Amino acid sequence: MEAKKIKTLLERYFEGATSLAEEKILRNYFSTSENIPKMFLRYRPLFVYYQRAKLDKFPKKKRLIKPSFWYVTAAASVAILVYFTNPLLTQNQQTLSPSEQEAAMAVYQELKSNLITVSSHYNVGAQKIAYLDYWNQTTEKLIK
Repeated sequence: MEAKKIKTLLERYFEGATSLAEEKILRNYFSTSENIPKMFLRYRPLFVYYQRAKLDKFPKKKRLIKPSFWYVTAAASVAILVYFTNPLLTQNQQTLSPSEQEAAMAVYQELKSNLITVSSHYNVGAQKIAYLDYWNQTTEKLIK
């Protein structure tokens, strides 16, 4: 009789139709009974796990020591002071000759046209990736 009752409770458990009291009966049966029929032995680890999981303790989080805000502001002010007082960074720029300026402008125009070309190809690829993202979202909705 007990095997029949446990079998029906297990069927209801796996269908999600058991109450908390019935689940407690199953947990008690599998954790305390010594003579469990062979056909129910495969379910024992499932119910024993829940009993053992209740006893698990999680380690406490270690508090990280963060530097106080005062140290950060002092370091930032020293970095700014060094940057503005460094004579190498504040030197006057050398002027270019007209031929060098024309060459630099030609290189700049070529770079600009290359970047525009790359940007247009990138935009086409980004549009295709956006379409794939839309496809993935739609299929996820259908799967659920």
